[in-house]
Amino acid sequence: MKLLYKYSKTTKDLSFDEFWEEKSGDFDKDDSLHVVYMLKALKQKLNLDEYALKRLESSIKTELPFFASKRLIARKWLENNFYM
Repeated sequence: MKLLYKYSKTTKDLSFDEFWEEKSGDFDKDDSLHVVYMLKALKQKLNLDEYALKRLESSIKTELPFFASKRLIARKWLENNFYM
């Protein structure tokens, strides 16, 4: 998946399943791996196309509120507030 933005961090050695096993873990919107895994999870759940994924990435980068710093909170906020 090609991302629109440049990210300052990239977490290594973390699989998609490991990322979501720790739902209360931190979500860093400046970490490319965190953003990719969030996009992948929401693509499956919301059945998004490529254009919607680009819009979702922009929403993560610019609209995600400060209180959505945990993975599950960020995911729930995006599921409820992202409109196609």
